[in-house]
Amino acid sequence: ASTEENLRRAPNDPDRIFDHAQSVFYLGALASARGDTAAMEAGNLEYFRLAERLVATAPDDQRSQLELAFAHSNLGATKFERRLYAEAIPDFEKSVELRRALVEKHPQDNKLAKAYAYALSWLGYAELWTGQNARAVEIYSRQLGVYERLLADGDDYEIFDAQISAQRRLSTALLNLGRVADARSVISFSLSSILSG
Repeated sequence: ASTEENLRRAPNDPDRIFDHAQSVFYLGALASARGDTAAMEAGNLEYFRLAERLVATAPDDQRSQLELAFAHSNLGATKFERRLYAEAIPDFEKSVELRRALVEKHPQDNKLAKAYAYALSWLGYAELWTGQNARAVEIYSRQLGVYERLLADGDDYEIFDAQISAQRRLSTALLNLGRVADARSVISFSLSSILSG
């Protein structure tokens, strides 16, 4: 209520738009945890509207672009949870594109690279569920390329864990395409990484 009132008093202030968007996001997350799907979906839509408003107010700000990327990802995840996999893909694609553009502008920002890889994981998973296995292979290969670069800077358990998940899904897509030897190679590499880690 306080962030809503602050925004009402200064409707074009990017900080107040951002602050209220965070309130809306976390209320939606609480609704999701309670299993209140309707409230969660309403929250995600409002969060998306606020992200668009933030971009309109501060279009060149990295924070604005990230918020819009997160909002698209949330909309996609909502559709994915309802098993509307094909409908989720455009939102995931938009999230990927927004994050990719930020990574290109800030190639040394590992936090942005992780966010980009995370968006790729959602898109790849949706493609996998719609039977677009060749597309999933391409997406997971891109995701793993990001992790390879990040791990070159040093060990990071969070990235390592995400890498294992991406390798497992990549091997599934390869297996679905009948590329058994390739699938075996990927999963064998994943297992050896786990054992050596």
